[in-house]
Amino acid sequence: YAAFVGKVRENLHAHFKLDDAVNTAIQYCIDHDIMEEFLKRHGSEVYNMLMAEFNIEEARKVWMEEAWEEGMEKGMEKGLNLKAIEAAVIIIKKWRASLTEAMESVQLDPKYRDHVIAELNKQGIVYTA
Repeated sequence: YAAFVGKVRENLHAHFKLDDAVNTAIQYCIDHDIMEEFLKRHGSEVYNMLMAEFNIEEARKVWMEEAWEEGMEKGMEKGLNLKAIEAAVIIIKKWRASLTEAMESVQLDPKYRDHVIAELNKQGIVYTA
């Protein structure tokens, strides 16, 4: 079994496509008396099992990449909103703009209104809605 798996890996490293790597390894093992009888009887099952296993692993990789990208997008959005909140606070403090004017000037979604007020209060500026 280890020789068979090693041959599949060797073929993959030689840039074979997965299905070619598995089929070539099956034939190599049969030709070299490695699990010959088993592979003659069950070669197609071995092939199908390995293809399914690699497809599941590939799917996991895709799912992980998608999750990472989604996390990055959320992180970027959160970071941008934090900077916009900071900018709105500066505009209110420096130019005495209204909360609405400051939020509009930095294109901050109204759902962050309470966040801007909380930041103002945290900085010692009492601001009530």
